[in-house]
Amino acid sequence: MHLVPAKPVPKELEEFLSGGKDGFI
Repeated sequence: MHLVPAKPVPKELEEFLSGGKDGFI
């Protein structure tokens, strides 16, 4: 998994990270 660029994160990626964290834990 590559590091997130300094550019603003797309909504899709943001949702994936948020949902992924909750689901992963």
